[in-house]
Amino acid sequence: MDLSGSQASDLDSLKSLSNSITDELESISSQFTIGFGSFVDKIAYPFASTLQNGSDYLTRHLGNMVIECANGRASCGPTYVYRHHLPLTSDSGQLSEVLDNVTIRGNLDVPEATLEALLQSVVCLDEVGWRNGSLRIVMVLTDAGFKTALDGRAAALVTRNDGECHLEPEEGFYDYSRGPEQDFPSIYQVREKLIENDIITIFAVAEDVVRNRISTDNIVYRELAEEIGRSRAFVQTIANDSADIVSVIRMAYESVTRDIVVDSVSGLTIGIAPVLNCNLTSDGRGCANVAIEDLVSFNVTVTMDQCLKDMQTRLLPLPGFGNVELTLVPICECNCSSQMISNHTSCNGTGSLVCGACDCSEGFYGEQCECDDELGPCLNDCFNRGSCDNCTRECISCDTYQDTIGGVFQIVGSFGKRCQCDNSTGAGACPVGRDQVCSGECWERYRPSLQW
Repeated sequence: MDLSGSQASDLDSLKSLSNSITDELESISSQFTIGFGSFVDKIAYPFASTLQNGSDYLTRHLGNMVIECANGRASCGPTYVYRHHLPLTSDSGQLSEVLDNVTIRGNLDVPEATLEALLQSVVCLDEVGWRNGSLRIVMVLTDAGFKTALDGRAAALVTRNDGECHLEPEEGFYDYSRGPEQDFPSIYQVREKLIENDIITIFAVAEDVVRNRISTDNIVYRELAEEIGRSRAFVQTIANDSADIVSVIRMAYESVTRDIVVDSVSGLTIGIAPVLNCNLTSDGRGCANVAIEDLVSFNVTVTMDQCLKDMQTRLLPLPGFGNVELTLVPICECNCSSQMISNHTSCNGTGSLVCGACDCSEGFYGEQCECDDELGPCLNDCFNRGSCDNCTRECISCDTYQDTIGGVFQIVGSFGKRCQCDNSTGAGACPVGRDQVCSGECWERYRPSLQW
């Protein structure tokens, strides 16, 4: 939860509704656990006051902003990046106890250290208490935008966020220790850790644009959810005082579980085929609109985009439902020569059937070995003047013959696609009239030796 000053009424709602929240979770699952963490911002100017008494600083420099921060309280406590107050537990009563002991905090600017806190809640598996084999969901409750990588430069924080767990035990909570030393994490870092640890995020964002900001945080967080991935991040709108938190939790859970999606895997092409009660999602990567307690079934086809040299194990992620382990044995070439069938009927008896295709005997070719290499006379196809391919019936060579025309001995050559033309000038010559069949081909090629 964002515990910056503008969240005072939200904290009050959470405290008064803590029992209703756990009751709602019990109605959703008999094996639920719940935890609680809070975040604000880095103790570094211009994000927050570096004075011990942040409230005094706000009073002197920002006037009545301290009223919103305090909301009737004596003061805001000093800020911090992230604290984990309650490890995941099935004891519903502990949530109320923890909430009674947390207070809002003072900082200066609007965007908060949301992503840095989210990252710590995702990578600190033991400290948070994430269970193996469970549906892991973290809800981020906020009314402000977020800071990301390179924003730390405003406070001279240039060390890259290492993405590791840095929660240190304190009295009654775990405290994030690297806030003053590292920059904020990138969206990519957060996305990778969510995938790695199979955790789904729900951003519960206030309806209003607080302090008249230009762009709504709903839009900002929807864009963030798109960057993280539609199967890994969701956005729910919540009332400005979070009074509807109970119904938001129900809607959020349903939004997470209604689509069962197969995540992409580098180097693999994943195909989905529905089998039982499965309406494919718009991107074809899973089953959509699955009701709670419904059983769905679908087949997954895996194709390698490139040949792997050795057997490999890959994890096929189903966000929120764990991973399916795949053992890949690559088949990069067809090894079925041992099953060759000689002189198969599908190959016209002149070839062997190998791997579903014809391997033709010497002297034959064609998809079904229906052609041979020998040239036949094909007299009717080549005007009795040439030889043709017995399979395609195309003239391969046209004959040259001797003839005496007008008392003159000539060597006559035939040509054309069907040997239908010749270069003689006698009675048997190719017609050269404009309306004759081969006048175009013969005339253009032999213009010098022909006369009108």
